[in-house]
Amino acid sequence: MIVTNGGLLTFTPATASDSGIYTNFGGLLELSNSANSFSGQIAVTGGTLKTANFPASATNAPIALASCELQYTGATAISSRPFSTTGDAIISVVNSGTNLSLQNVDSPAAISLD
Repeated sequence: MIVTNGGLLTFTPATASDSGIYTNFGGLLELSNSANSFSGQIAVTGGTLKTANFPASATNAPIALASCELQYTGATAISSRPFSTTGDAIISVVNSGTNLSLQNVDSPAAISLD
């Protein structure tokens, strides 16, 4: 799926897919179901990606952020999915006392942890 308009795009069903989500729209892309099992590639340029989990990916599909923000709203978690940034990126762990560990990061860009 490719999204190019600004605003809010929310996926609420448990998304069980290995296709990709590619956005260049400057709004909020929210994967809002905590039972989300989406394992495809995610590429976000501008805007914000908000999610409660990063399910494992059988194909090791990457998550790529370009000049945008990741808002993690789930419980303490470890993700081994490939994760990269270009441009400035902000990673926010929203819930107090929650830890998010990204174990496979390739990031030449500046990452700001919030």
